[in-house]
Amino acid sequence: GMRHGLLAFALLLVCACRESPTIEPTPRLVLDPCPPEEAIEDGLCGTLDVFEDREASEGRTISLRIVVLPALSGNAAPDPVFLLAGGPGQAATEMTGLVRRALRGIHRDRDLVFVDQRGTGSSNALECELSDEREDDALLLDPMADEILMAETQKRLRQCLEEIDGDPRFYTTPIAMDDLDDVRDALGYSAINLWGGSYGTRAALVYVRRHGDRVRTAILDGLAPAAIKLPLHMGMDARRALSLLIEDCAADAACESAYPELEARLGELLDRLEGAPVRQTIDHPRTGVPTRVVVTRTAVASMIRGALYSPELASLIPLAIYEAHAGDYRALAAMGLGVSGGVELSMGMFLSVVCAEDVPAITAAERAEARKDPFHGTRLLEVFGSLCEVWPKGLLPEGYHEPVHSDRPVLLLSGLLDPVTPPRWGDEVSQYLTNSLHVVVPGVGHNTLATGCVPDLMQEFVSSGTLEDLDVSCVERIRRPRFFDSPLGPGTRRPS
Repeated sequence: GMRHGLLAFALLLVCACRESPTIEPTPRLVLDPCPPEEAIEDGLCGTLDVFEDREASEGRTISLRIVVLPALSGNAAPDPVFLLAGGPGQAATEMTGLVRRALRGIHRDRDLVFVDQRGTGSSNALECELSDEREDDALLLDPMADEILMAETQKRLRQCLEEIDGDPRFYTTPIAMDDLDDVRDALGYSAINLWGGSYGTRAALVYVRRHGDRVRTAILDGLAPAAIKLPLHMGMDARRALSLLIEDCAADAACESAYPELEARLGELLDRLEGAPVRQTIDHPRTGVPTRVVVTRTAVASMIRGALYSPELASLIPLAIYEAHAGDYRALAAMGLGVSGGVELSMGMFLSVVCAEDVPAITAAERAEARKDPFHGTRLLEVFGSLCEVWPKGLLPEGYHEPVHSDRPVLLLSGLLDPVTPPRWGDEVSQYLTNSLHVVVPGVGHNTLATGCVPDLMQEFVSSGTLEDLDVSCVERIRRPRFFDSPLGPGTRRPS
């Protein structure tokens, strides 16, 4: 907001200096080199304190963690790129490595700014441990499929609510985007570029709605607008990605000859597990130690859904389905481990977002429709529902679920094979952004930023600040990786 009298101050300055038509606000926040143990090469680190309850402007404060990677050329354009992480619950400052590589071209001339959104990372993370530390024993066990575990999870959430130092109602997206604007102001930037991935696209859209006059460009990768109403469409959207995979396997001679009738095998496997979960001892894919597993239909669906995020992992799906159908669950377990590795999510912040912004917006008619979901049925709705029963809900601004309208230049990116934010959400969002371009990248799952020529497109867009003359035809060359036609990898199957 303009509470700081920033506008009046800026106008005074504009009158005082003729040379420069726009005057940068003076940075109020001085950053220091990041401590060596954090291994953020050439990074500058700092914090900004904001009120947890922004409206009351009193009481508990949150210290927002900020990392800036200064422009490589040493001659930075005045408008940096602010990076918004996914999840919800991922910490932006933990993405610096990946982003630095993918945005290398942009980074030459622009600072990259990472702010841990309130409730994540080092910005008063709302951490809740929902599962036991015995993760590795629970190789193919799906806690969400088990009613007893669900009650246990609710109990843990209640306990977590007593332990966290925060009021979960104040961790929604609109409040966090007002924080972000405070950071922009404190660092002395008058205009910024946004990059958001996955849930970060929702955050970016909310920033555009609330502070659009500060946005020079935005890149939104893997659209998850509020309209997506997690987890309502997750099963249907995952099933679409799986159908594409089954079609692509059938169209590929090696895959088709190794795994004929893949769709039928999958159906038989799921039906069999629906009737009775399989108990089995398998060698743990990582340690080789014999491990007891309980394989449920839900667990298999979840593992396949997880693998579809990454086409590299997904190239194992035909093999994993075929072997599981024949009673061997090792490939499926190995694939599942590949899925579970990776991003730390702050569970409390995740719930603060979805329990306020997504779950309550799901209508009775939509719930009824979800019964037809071939992947999860109503299972995910039940799971999220039981978590949100416990978690306190924040209030949203009027019209929060209306589409965001803007004439700022916005590049929308979708992976054709994405199981969770497929291209239809990019299409949906683009209708209301009058200066947008939606690029669907073939051969890619969830998040396109590091693929093929996408880094070049992003650089060209941010550097010119316009979508005119942006030639996106290069993405057509991007293909899905080849399928494993034996456990040794692609192209390794011996003719029988």
